[in-house]
Amino acid sequence: MRPSGDVSRAYLRYSHVGLQFALTIGLFAAGGWWVDEKLGTSPLVLMIAFLVGPSAAFYSLYRAVYDGEERSESEPPGGEDDEDRSSTGDG
Repeated sequence: MRPSGDVSRAYLRYSHVGLQFALTIGLFAAGGWWVDEKLGTSPLVLMIAFLVGPSAAFYSLYRAVYDGEERSESEPPGGEDDEDRSSTGDG
């Protein structure tokens, strides 16, 4: 049985979140390590990056979920948004 179009769109809306979460933490950690190597401050910047990286990742996750829920609640049942209807003169 294949999922309907609405269900598959819901899955696709959040399919990037896990990868984005891991990459955000990894990039902050790599950046912290690189700065520590350049400045000789090991492991100070790396530890700061391990605090800021997950914070940024959680914020990104929150924005993805919250904006997705807000967008799905504001969509009319027919899938049109308000701008499309107002341009036809019906609104």
